[in-house]
Amino acid sequence: GIFGCPRVDQYVWIDEHKAVKVKSIVGRDDVKLYNPITRKFNRLVSATILPDQPLFKFVTGMGYESIVSRSHKVITNTADKVGIALQNYGVGRECLSFDEGKDGKVKNWNIYGDHVLEMSDAGVGDVVEITLATEFIYACGSTKKGGHVAHNLKEPDDFPI
Repeated sequence: GIFGCPRVDQYVWIDEHKAVKVKSIVGRDDVKLYNPITRKFNRLVSATILPDQPLFKFVTGMGYESIVSRSHKVITNTADKVGIALQNYGVGRECLSFDEGKDGKVKNWNIYGDHVLEMSDAGVGDVVEITLATEFIYACGSTKKGGHVAHNLKEPDDFPI
């Protein structure tokens, strides 16, 4: 199946202080990604580059931008366990944003109820298909300062027609 797919240059958080470009976790088996809702790290099962995928850019009300595959699922609130595929989303829909907080430690991040401010086509590009062992929720974004909360499992209706 198709999983949560940030563009290769987007950031994910792999330990207490470290955001890395998602392409750097491809092929690794020693990585855990951070879930900002449970404040736990979850083991990465696999990360694979998928070339030439249709992309969306979205910007949250807090100003955090992400460039991801159209089937990428955005978590809407702290009770949401599955998210909604970006291609089924719209401007004004709720999402969760985070920032690094006062000391930069992920466990002290601030989590915000937010909304999608802008959405646009971002052309075609390479993404990283992420598979997590448990919880399936992780943080990603275009900057090390903050971003949005995503889900990596997809349902059949999440795929472009």
